[in-house]
Amino acid sequence: MTTLRLYARSRGGVARLGILGAAAALPVLLAPVEFLGVPVRDAAASIFLNAALLAGTVVAFPLGAPWSELDEALPDRPLRDLRLVWFMAVTVAAVLAGAAAVAVREDAALLMPFYGRNVLLGLGIGALSVCLLPRTVAWLPATAYAMVCWVWGTEDQLGTARVWALPNHDLTSWLSLLVAVSLWAGAAALYTYRDGQQVP
Repeated sequence: MTTLRLYARSRGGVARLGILGAAAALPVLLAPVEFLGVPVRDAAASIFLNAALLAGTVVAFPLGAPWSELDEALPDRPLRDLRLVWFMAVTVAAVLAGAAAVAVREDAALLMPFYGRNVLLGLGIGALSVCLLPRTVAWLPATAYAMVCWVWGTEDQLGTARVWALPNHDLTSWLSLLVAVSLWAGAAALYTYRDGQQVP
């Protein structure tokens, strides 16, 4: 068995990537695309725009809880390379599963760019949480942020996004794209050098 396969198995392997993919795809398949009236403050918000963030909720499972015995047996450089490859595999699994779900829905095909941006944002938040928080609570930040953006993320009936509600911004928002890419890249770097928290 190669070191990469052993490392992947120590993180749950293909099974956990499959769970992550399902968690990324299901909200996209089930979320309504049209803008909905939200009771709180009578704002309009789209569940779909925030559904992509929920991949960050379950990213704690394939990234968290490292197998410390294996990690301690490997030199630093190969271990960092394995972490980076695994992080990329996790990202690809979430992006491809969600993109396939978007493609299946004829009413959502035009929202593919929104999904790509928001899934990177969700994975960035989730992966940073994995590195900085115990695994038992690492799923909370992405989930809480998605829910707050859905309920309070717009200012009026036209769905105008608040500055902090990045998933609700349209595709012309450089701020939203910059934050999403920066969070994801920062999470990749931190995970590569630090790994997930070993605290259960």
